[in-house]
Amino acid sequence: MRFLNTVRITAAMLLLGISTYGLAITRNVTTATQLQAALNAANPGDVINVDANSIYYLGQFTVTRSGTAQKPITLKGVNITYTDALTVFPSLQVNSFPRSTGGDNPHRWFTVPKSDPSLPAQVALHFLNASYWRVQYLAVQNAQKGIVLDNSHHIDLTDLVVRYIGQEAVHFRTNSHDNTIEHSQIEWTGMSSDGSNRNPNDPSGLPPDDRGLAEGVYIGSAVPNWATYTNGLPDKSDNNCIYGNTIGPGIGSEGIDIKEATTGTLVLNNQFYSWGPSYSPPASPDPNVQFFGLSGLNSADSLIDVKGYQAVLYANSLDNVTGIGGTSSLYAGSPFLLDGIQTHNIKYPVDWPVVALRGTVIPNSGDGNIFKVNDVALGTATGYRIKIQTAGTNIVCANNETVITTPRLVISNVPLSNVASCNPVPAPQCPARF
Repeated sequence: MRFLNTVRITAAMLLLGISTYGLAITRNVTTATQLQAALNAANPGDVINVDANSIYYLGQFTVTRSGTAQKPITLKGVNITYTDALTVFPSLQVNSFPRSTGGDNPHRWFTVPKSDPSLPAQVALHFLNASYWRVQYLAVQNAQKGIVLDNSHHIDLTDLVVRYIGQEAVHFRTNSHDNTIEHSQIEWTGMSSDGSNRNPNDPSGLPPDDRGLAEGVYIGSAVPNWATYTNGLPDKSDNNCIYGNTIGPGIGSEGIDIKEATTGTLVLNNQFYSWGPSYSPPASPDPNVQFFGLSGLNSADSLIDVKGYQAVLYANSLDNVTGIGGTSSLYAGSPFLLDGIQTHNIKYPVDWPVVALRGTVIPNSGDGNIFKVNDVALGTATGYRIKIQTAGTNIVCANNETVITTPRLVISNVPLSNVASCNPVPAPQCPARF
Protein backbone atom coordinates (compact mmCIF):
# COMPACT_ATOMS: atom_id res chain seq x y z
CA MET A 1 0.00 0.00 0.00
CA ARG A 2 2.85 2.39 0.82
CA PHE A 3 4.38 1.77 -2.62
CA LEU A 4 1.00 2.40 -4.35
CA ASN A 5 0.55 5.62 -2.41
CA THR A 6 4.02 6.77 -3.49
CA VAL A 7 3.17 6.02 -7.13
CA ARG A 8 -0.11 7.93 -6.86
CA ILE A 9 1.56 10.91 -5.24
CA THR A 10 4.32 10.98 -7.88
CA ALA A 11 1.78 10.68 -10.71
CA ALA A 12 -0.26 13.49 -9.23
CA MET A 13 2.82 15.70 -8.99
CA LEU A 14 3.62 15.08 -12.64
CA LEU A 15 0.03 15.89 -13.69
CA LEU A 16 0.28 19.13 -11.73
CA GLY A 17 3.61 19.96 -13.40
CA ILE A 18 5.55 19.61 -10.15
CA SER A 19 9.08 18.29 -10.67
CA THR A 20 10.00 15.00 -9.02
CA TYR A 21 13.69 15.95 -9.08
CA GLY A 22 15.12 15.30 -5.64
CA LEU A 23 13.11 12.16 -4.98
CA ALA A 24 15.71 9.39 -4.87
CA ILE A 25 14.92 6.42 -7.10
CA THR A 26 16.29 2.88 -7.16
CA ARG A 27 16.66 1.54 -10.68
CA ASN A 28 17.26 -2.18 -11.27
CA VAL A 29 18.88 -2.95 -14.62
CA THR A 30 19.47 -6.23 -16.43
CA THR A 31 20.57 -5.06 -19.89
CA ALA A 32 23.20 -2.70 -21.30
CA THR A 33 20.48 -0.46 -22.77
CA GLN A 34 18.76 -0.18 -19.41
CA LEU A 35 22.08 0.58 -17.73
CA GLN A 36 22.96 3.50 -20.01
CA ALA A 37 19.41 4.83 -19.72
CA ALA A 38 19.67 4.70 -15.92
CA LEU A 39 23.00 6.53 -16.02
CA ASN A 40 21.50 9.20 -18.26
CA ALA A 41 18.53 9.71 -15.93
CA ALA A 42 20.34 9.55 -12.58
CA ASN A 43 19.62 12.26 -10.03
CA PRO A 44 21.14 12.94 -6.61
CA GLY A 45 20.52 10.12 -4.18
CA ASP A 46 19.55 7.57 -6.85
CA VAL A 47 20.75 3.96 -6.70
CA ILE A 48 21.39 1.91 -9.85
CA ASN A 49 21.51 -1.82 -9.18
CA VAL A 50 23.30 -3.84 -11.88
CA ASP A 51 22.10 -7.45 -11.74
CA ALA A 52 24.91 -10.00 -11.67
CA ASN A 53 22.59 -12.65 -13.05
CA SER A 54 22.92 -10.99 -16.45
CA ILE A 55 26.74 -11.20 -16.06
CA TYR A 56 27.80 -9.20 -19.15
CA TYR A 57 26.81 -5.64 -20.08
CA LEU A 58 28.34 -4.96 -23.48
CA GLY A 59 28.96 -1.33 -24.42
CA GLN A 60 30.82 1.89 -23.65
CA PHE A 61 29.06 3.42 -20.66
CA THR A 62 29.25 7.18 -20.11
CA VAL A 63 28.29 9.06 -16.94
CA THR A 64 27.50 12.78 -17.21
CA ARG A 65 25.09 13.27 -14.31
CA SER A 66 26.13 14.38 -10.83
CA GLY A 67 25.04 13.75 -7.29
CA THR A 68 25.74 16.04 -4.38
CA ALA A 69 27.79 15.77 -1.22
CA GLN A 70 24.59 15.07 0.72
CA LYS A 71 23.09 12.78 -1.95
CA PRO A 72 25.70 10.89 -3.95
CA ILE A 73 24.55 8.56 -6.72
CA THR A 74 25.31 4.85 -6.28
CA LEU A 75 26.12 2.40 -9.08
CA LYS A 76 26.59 -1.13 -7.76
CA GLY A 77 26.40 -4.80 -8.59
CA VAL A 78 23.74 -6.88 -6.85
CA ASN A 79 22.81 -10.56 -6.67
CA ILE A 80 26.49 -11.42 -6.64
CA THR A 81 27.60 -15.01 -6.23
CA TYR A 82 30.36 -15.59 -3.68
CA THR A 83 32.22 -18.89 -3.47
CA ASP A 84 35.67 -19.92 -2.28
CA ALA A 85 36.82 -20.27 -5.88
CA LEU A 86 34.91 -17.58 -7.75
CA THR A 87 33.10 -14.30 -7.24
CA VAL A 88 30.86 -13.27 -10.12
CA PHE A 89 30.45 -9.50 -10.44
CA PRO A 90 28.32 -8.04 -13.22
CA SER A 91 30.78 -7.08 -15.96
CA LEU A 92 30.84 -3.82 -17.92
CA GLN A 93 32.86 -4.45 -21.07
CA VAL A 94 33.34 -3.14 -24.59
CA ASN A 95 34.24 -6.41 -26.30
CA SER A 96 32.91 -9.93 -25.90
CA PHE A 97 34.77 -12.31 -23.65
CA PRO A 98 38.45 -12.51 -24.69
CA ARG A 99 39.71 -15.45 -26.64
CA SER A 100 42.21 -17.85 -25.12
CA THR A 101 45.08 -18.95 -27.32
CA GLY A 102 46.03 -21.92 -25.21
CA GLY A 103 48.28 -22.73 -22.31
CA ASP A 104 47.67 -24.50 -19.04
CA ASN A 105 46.48 -21.29 -17.36
CA PRO A 106 44.14 -19.41 -19.70
CA HIS A 107 44.45 -16.19 -17.71
CA ARG A 108 47.90 -15.89 -19.19
CA TRP A 109 46.88 -15.62 -22.80
CA PHE A 110 43.91 -13.30 -22.95
CA THR A 111 44.08 -10.76 -25.75
CA VAL A 112 41.79 -7.81 -26.30
CA PRO A 113 40.49 -6.92 -29.78
CA LYS A 114 41.84 -3.49 -30.67
CA SER A 115 39.68 -0.71 -32.06
CA ASP A 116 40.74 1.29 -35.10
CA PRO A 117 43.47 3.61 -33.70
CA SER A 118 42.00 6.50 -35.71
CA LEU A 119 38.80 6.28 -33.67
CA PRO A 120 38.24 7.54 -30.10
CA ALA A 121 39.48 5.22 -27.40
CA GLN A 122 37.15 2.49 -26.23
CA VAL A 123 36.41 3.19 -22.56
CA ALA A 124 34.26 0.75 -20.64
CA LEU A 125 33.15 3.24 -17.94
CA HIS A 126 33.70 6.96 -18.58
CA PHE A 127 32.88 9.73 -16.10
CA LEU A 128 32.67 13.04 -17.99
CA ASN A 129 32.05 16.23 -15.98
CA ALA A 130 30.37 14.11 -13.31
CA SER A 131 30.69 14.26 -9.54
CA TYR A 132 29.59 12.53 -6.33
CA TRP A 133 29.26 8.89 -7.34
CA ARG A 134 29.87 5.67 -5.44
CA VAL A 135 30.70 2.68 -7.69
CA GLN A 136 31.11 -0.80 -6.23
CA TYR A 137 30.88 -4.55 -6.83
CA LEU A 138 31.46 -4.42 -10.60
CA ALA A 139 33.94 -5.94 -13.02
CA VAL A 140 35.23 -3.66 -15.78
CA GLN A 141 37.05 -5.56 -18.51
CA ASN A 142 37.72 -6.25 -22.20
CA ALA A 143 38.25 -2.66 -23.31
CA GLN A 144 41.05 -0.46 -24.57
CA LYS A 145 40.73 1.60 -21.37
CA GLY A 146 38.91 0.52 -18.24
CA ILE A 147 37.65 3.44 -16.08
CA VAL A 148 38.41 7.04 -17.08
CA LEU A 149 37.49 10.20 -15.16
CA ASP A 150 37.56 13.49 -17.09
CA ASN A 151 36.88 16.65 -15.07
CA SER A 152 35.08 14.53 -12.49
CA HIS A 153 35.27 14.88 -8.74
CA HIS A 154 34.36 13.06 -5.53
CA ILE A 155 34.03 9.67 -7.20
CA ASP A 156 34.51 6.69 -4.87
CA LEU A 157 35.45 3.51 -6.75
CA THR A 158 35.44 0.59 -4.34
CA ASP A 159 35.46 -3.21 -4.45
CA LEU A 160 35.92 -3.44 -8.22
CA VAL A 161 37.76 -5.78 -10.57
CA VAL A 162 39.43 -4.11 -13.57
CA ARG A 163 41.17 -6.54 -15.93
CA TYR A 164 41.91 -7.58 -19.52
CA ILE A 165 42.54 -3.97 -20.56
CA GLY A 166 44.42 -2.84 -23.66
CA GLN A 167 46.05 0.25 -22.11
CA GLU A 168 45.60 1.85 -18.67
CA ALA A 169 43.08 0.28 -16.31
CA VAL A 170 42.06 3.38 -14.28
CA HIS A 171 42.80 6.98 -15.26
CA PHE A 172 41.99 10.19 -13.36
CA ARG A 173 42.68 13.07 -15.76
CA THR A 174 41.49 16.51 -16.99
CA ASN A 175 41.59 18.12 -13.54
CA SER A 176 39.75 15.24 -11.88
CA HIS A 177 40.36 15.79 -8.17
CA ASP A 178 39.34 14.33 -4.81
CA ASN A 179 38.60 10.83 -6.09
CA THR A 180 39.35 7.43 -4.57
CA ILE A 181 39.94 3.91 -5.83
CA GLU A 182 40.08 1.39 -3.00
CA HIS A 183 39.84 -2.30 -2.16
CA SER A 184 39.96 -3.26 -5.83
CA GLN A 185 41.80 -5.81 -7.99
CA ILE A 186 43.57 -4.42 -11.07
CA GLU A 187 45.31 -6.92 -13.38
CA TRP A 188 46.19 -7.90 -16.95
CA THR A 189 46.77 -4.68 -18.88
CA GLY A 190 48.60 -4.01 -22.14
CA MET A 191 46.58 -6.54 -24.07
CA SER A 192 45.98 -4.68 -27.33
CA SER A 193 48.13 -3.59 -30.25
CA ASP A 194 47.95 -0.47 -32.40
CA GLY A 195 51.44 -0.56 -33.88
CA SER A 196 52.59 2.65 -32.21
CA ASN A 197 54.97 2.00 -29.36
CA ARG A 198 57.27 -0.96 -29.81
CA ASN A 199 60.63 -0.12 -28.28
CA PRO A 200 62.97 0.10 -31.30
CA ASN A 201 65.69 -1.56 -29.21
CA ASP A 202 63.50 -4.55 -28.36
CA PRO A 203 65.31 -7.58 -29.84
CA SER A 204 62.25 -9.82 -29.81
CA GLY A 205 61.10 -8.93 -33.30
CA LEU A 206 57.50 -9.06 -32.08
CA PRO A 207 54.75 -6.72 -33.36
CA PRO A 208 54.24 -3.36 -31.65
CA ASP A 209 51.95 -3.46 -28.63
CA ASP A 210 50.39 -1.35 -25.89
CA ARG A 211 52.21 -2.77 -22.88
CA GLY A 212 54.17 0.47 -22.48
CA LEU A 213 50.87 2.37 -22.16
CA ALA A 214 49.29 -0.04 -19.71
CA GLU A 215 49.46 1.49 -16.24
CA GLY A 216 47.34 0.11 -13.43
CA VAL A 217 46.33 3.56 -12.11
CA TYR A 218 47.26 6.76 -13.95
CA ILE A 219 46.95 10.15 -12.24
CA GLY A 220 46.92 13.31 -14.39
CA SER A 221 48.36 13.54 -17.87
CA ALA A 222 51.81 13.94 -19.41
CA VAL A 223 52.79 17.46 -20.40
CA PRO A 224 52.59 16.74 -24.17
CA ASN A 225 48.91 15.85 -23.62
CA TRP A 226 47.94 19.03 -21.78
CA ALA A 227 46.89 20.63 -25.07
CA THR A 228 44.41 17.77 -25.55
CA TYR A 229 42.92 17.59 -22.07
CA THR A 230 43.43 20.92 -20.30
CA ASN A 231 43.85 23.57 -23.03
CA GLY A 232 47.61 23.59 -22.61
CA LEU A 233 47.42 24.27 -18.87
CA PRO A 234 48.70 21.89 -16.18
CA ASP A 235 46.44 18.94 -15.48
CA LYS A 236 45.56 19.50 -11.82
CA SER A 237 44.18 16.10 -11.02
CA ASP A 238 44.93 16.67 -7.35
CA ASN A 239 44.20 15.03 -3.99
CA ASN A 240 43.30 11.61 -5.34
CA CYS A 241 43.70 8.51 -3.18
CA ILE A 242 44.69 4.95 -4.09
CA TYR A 243 44.09 2.72 -1.08
CA GLY A 244 44.15 -0.98 -0.27
CA ASN A 245 44.22 -2.28 -3.84
CA THR A 246 45.98 -5.26 -5.38
CA ILE A 247 47.67 -4.14 -8.59
CA GLY A 248 48.98 -7.06 -10.64
CA PRO A 249 49.80 -9.54 -11.91
CA GLY A 250 50.15 -8.86 -15.61
CA ILE A 251 50.42 -5.04 -15.50
CA GLY A 252 52.34 -4.04 -18.65
CA SER A 253 53.58 -0.67 -17.39
CA GLU A 254 53.87 0.97 -13.96
CA GLY A 255 51.37 -0.08 -11.33
CA ILE A 256 50.84 3.62 -10.57
CA ASP A 257 52.02 6.61 -12.61
CA ILE A 258 51.60 10.00 -10.88
CA LYS A 259 52.06 12.70 -13.49
CA GLU A 260 53.71 16.09 -13.41
CA ALA A 261 51.67 19.05 -12.07
CA THR A 262 49.52 16.87 -9.82
CA THR A 263 49.58 17.49 -6.07
CA GLY A 264 48.64 15.52 -2.98
CA THR A 265 48.20 12.00 -4.34
CA LEU A 266 47.89 9.40 -1.56
CA VAL A 267 49.15 5.87 -2.27
CA LEU A 268 48.34 3.81 0.82
CA ASN A 269 48.45 0.12 1.76
CA ASN A 270 48.50 -1.28 -1.78
CA GLN A 271 50.01 -4.58 -2.94
CA PHE A 272 51.90 -4.49 -6.25
CA TYR A 273 53.06 -7.43 -8.36
CA SER A 274 55.37 -6.82 -11.32
CA TRP A 275 55.43 -10.38 -12.48
CA GLY A 276 53.76 -12.27 -15.29
CA PRO A 277 53.76 -15.79 -16.76
CA SER A 278 57.10 -17.56 -16.51
CA TYR A 279 57.96 -18.44 -20.07
CA SER A 280 60.60 -17.31 -22.52
CA PRO A 281 59.92 -16.47 -26.15
CA PRO A 282 59.25 -18.19 -28.44
CA ALA A 283 57.66 -20.64 -25.98
CA SER A 284 54.66 -18.34 -25.54
CA PRO A 285 51.55 -19.84 -27.10
CA ASP A 286 50.69 -16.36 -28.38
CA PRO A 287 53.42 -15.18 -30.80
CA ASN A 288 52.28 -11.57 -30.38
CA VAL A 289 53.10 -11.44 -26.68
CA GLN A 290 56.52 -11.62 -25.09
CA PHE A 291 55.78 -10.98 -21.40
CA PHE A 292 52.51 -10.19 -19.64
CA GLY A 293 53.97 -8.21 -16.78
CA LEU A 294 56.13 -5.12 -16.35
CA SER A 295 57.36 -4.83 -19.93
CA GLY A 296 60.21 -2.32 -19.99
CA LEU A 297 58.52 -0.54 -22.91
CA ASN A 298 58.12 3.23 -22.88
CA SER A 299 60.46 3.47 -19.85
CA ALA A 300 58.30 1.09 -17.77
CA ASP A 301 61.05 -0.12 -15.41
CA SER A 302 59.56 0.58 -11.97
CA LEU A 303 56.36 -0.33 -10.14
CA ILE A 304 55.54 3.26 -9.14
CA ASP A 305 56.56 6.50 -10.91
CA VAL A 306 56.17 9.76 -9.00
CA LYS A 307 56.42 12.89 -11.15
CA GLY A 308 54.01 15.02 -9.12
CA TYR A 309 54.30 17.03 -5.90
CA GLN A 310 53.57 16.20 -2.26
CA ALA A 311 52.50 12.62 -2.86
CA VAL A 312 52.46 10.32 0.18
CA LEU A 313 53.45 6.68 -0.35
CA TYR A 314 52.74 4.73 2.82
CA ALA A 315 52.78 1.03 3.76
CA ASN A 316 52.78 -0.30 0.21
CA SER A 317 54.18 -3.73 -0.61
CA LEU A 318 55.98 -4.13 -3.94
CA ASP A 319 56.76 -7.68 -5.03
CA ASN A 320 58.97 -8.84 -7.89
CA VAL A 321 59.55 -12.27 -6.35
CA THR A 322 56.47 -14.22 -5.30
CA GLY A 323 54.39 -16.42 -7.58
CA ILE A 324 50.64 -16.93 -7.25
CA GLY A 325 49.77 -19.34 -4.48
CA GLY A 326 53.32 -19.29 -3.17
CA THR A 327 54.72 -20.98 -6.25
CA SER A 328 56.89 -19.58 -9.02
CA SER A 329 56.00 -22.33 -11.47
CA LEU A 330 53.40 -20.23 -13.30
CA TYR A 331 54.66 -16.71 -12.71
CA ALA A 332 58.06 -15.03 -12.51
CA GLY A 333 59.37 -11.60 -11.60
CA SER A 334 59.75 -9.14 -14.44
CA PRO A 335 63.21 -9.16 -16.04
CA PHE A 336 62.64 -5.49 -16.91
CA LEU A 337 62.26 -4.13 -13.37
CA LEU A 338 65.08 -1.78 -12.37
CA ASP A 339 63.83 0.10 -9.27
CA GLY A 340 60.79 -0.37 -7.06
CA ILE A 341 59.78 3.32 -6.91
CA GLN A 342 61.19 6.19 -8.95
CA THR A 343 60.78 9.97 -8.92
CA HIS A 344 61.26 12.01 -12.08
CA ASN A 345 61.70 15.74 -12.64
CA ILE A 346 59.83 16.26 -15.89
CA LYS A 347 60.75 19.11 -18.22
CA TYR A 348 58.69 21.12 -20.67
CA PRO A 349 59.13 19.80 -24.23
CA VAL A 350 61.60 21.58 -26.49
CA ASP A 351 58.70 22.68 -28.72
CA TRP A 352 56.60 24.09 -25.88
CA PRO A 353 54.66 27.21 -27.00
CA VAL A 354 56.22 29.36 -24.27
CA VAL A 355 59.78 29.62 -25.50
CA ALA A 356 61.21 30.63 -22.11
CA LEU A 357 59.95 27.38 -20.55
CA ARG A 358 61.35 24.99 -23.14
CA GLY A 359 63.61 22.41 -21.55
CA THR A 360 63.04 23.68 -18.00
CA VAL A 361 61.73 21.53 -15.16
CA ILE A 362 58.00 21.84 -14.54
CA PRO A 363 57.62 23.48 -11.11
CA ASN A 364 57.68 20.95 -8.24
CA SER A 365 57.76 17.95 -10.57
CA GLY A 366 59.05 14.94 -8.64
CA ASP A 367 59.57 16.96 -5.46
CA GLY A 368 58.12 17.28 -1.97
CA ASN A 369 57.06 13.65 -1.77
CA ILE A 370 57.34 11.37 1.26
CA PHE A 371 57.98 7.62 1.29
CA LYS A 372 57.48 5.71 4.53
CA VAL A 373 56.94 2.14 5.74
CA ASN A 374 57.04 0.70 2.22
CA ASP A 375 58.27 -2.88 1.68
CA VAL A 376 59.97 -3.47 -1.67
CA ALA A 377 61.09 -6.95 -2.72
CA LEU A 378 63.16 -6.41 -5.86
CA GLY A 379 64.06 -9.99 -6.63
CA THR A 380 66.81 -9.99 -9.24
CA ALA A 381 66.44 -6.27 -10.05
CA THR A 382 69.68 -4.39 -9.52
CA GLY A 383 68.42 -0.90 -8.80
CA TYR A 384 67.14 0.81 -5.66
CA ARG A 385 64.03 0.21 -3.68
CA ILE A 386 63.30 3.95 -3.90
CA LYS A 387 65.28 5.96 -6.44
CA ILE A 388 65.08 9.75 -6.25
CA GLN A 389 66.13 11.70 -9.34
CA THR A 390 66.80 14.93 -7.44
CA ALA A 391 66.77 15.02 -3.65
CA GLY A 392 65.08 18.42 -3.36
CA THR A 393 62.53 18.25 -0.55
CA ASN A 394 61.67 14.57 -1.03
CA ILE A 395 61.78 12.51 2.19
CA VAL A 396 62.73 8.83 2.14
CA CYS A 397 62.19 7.53 5.65
CA ALA A 398 64.49 5.07 7.38
CA ASN A 399 61.50 2.87 8.22
CA ASN A 400 61.11 1.75 4.61
CA GLU A 401 62.02 -1.93 4.16
CA THR A 402 62.89 -2.71 7.74
CA VAL A 403 63.27 -6.40 6.85
CA ILE A 404 65.71 -7.09 4.04
CA THR A 405 64.15 -9.74 1.81
CA THR A 406 66.07 -9.36 -1.44
CA PRO A 407 69.71 -9.17 -2.52
CA ARG A 408 69.73 -5.42 -3.01
CA LEU A 409 70.62 -3.96 0.40
CA VAL A 410 70.43 -0.24 -0.46
CA ILE A 411 67.04 1.30 0.21
CA SER A 412 67.64 4.53 -1.68
CA ASN A 413 70.22 6.64 -3.46
CA VAL A 414 69.58 9.55 -1.05
CA PRO A 415 70.12 9.74 2.72
CA LEU A 416 67.35 8.25 4.83
CA SER A 417 65.39 10.42 7.22
CA ASN A 418 63.88 10.15 10.70
CA VAL A 419 62.02 13.46 10.72
CA ALA A 420 58.69 13.69 12.53
CA SER A 421 56.70 13.26 9.33
CA CYS A 422 58.21 9.76 9.01
CA ASN A 423 56.27 8.58 12.04
CA PRO A 424 53.91 5.83 10.82
CA VAL A 425 51.31 6.75 13.43
CA PRO A 426 48.69 7.96 12.83
CA ALA A 427 48.34 6.14 9.53
CA PRO A 428 47.23 8.40 6.68
CA GLN A 429 43.72 7.76 5.36
CA CYS A 430 41.75 8.62 2.26
CA PRO A 431 39.52 11.64 2.92
CA ALA A 432 35.78 11.09 2.87
CA ARG A 433 34.46 12.00 -0.59
CA PHE A 434 30.93 12.92 0.52
